[in-house]
Amino acid sequence: MLLHIGGDVSVLSRDILMILDLSTALSPDTQRFLQLAGGEGPEGGVKSAVLCKGKRDKRAKVYWSPVSSATLLERAEAPFKADEK
Repeated sequence: MLLHIGGDVSVLSRDILMILDLSTALSPDTQRFLQLAGGEGPEGGVKSAVLCKGKRDKRAKVYWSPVSSATLLERAEAPFKADEK
């Protein structure tokens, strides 16, 4: 299933390794990891980082999202909640 993470970007739910809330304090190690994996780094208005596994031999990719981590979680869980009704 695709998860829309903001802008024109959608990722496969099964490829998501973690979603980080950038409004909280991140450890120096996590900040360094995001800088290395995410390349340029976030621009203004970014609320979360979505870490996805890479394709085949490629390393993990970080997507910077303007959508909060709580909203992304709700979107990811929505199809399962619909099945419960």
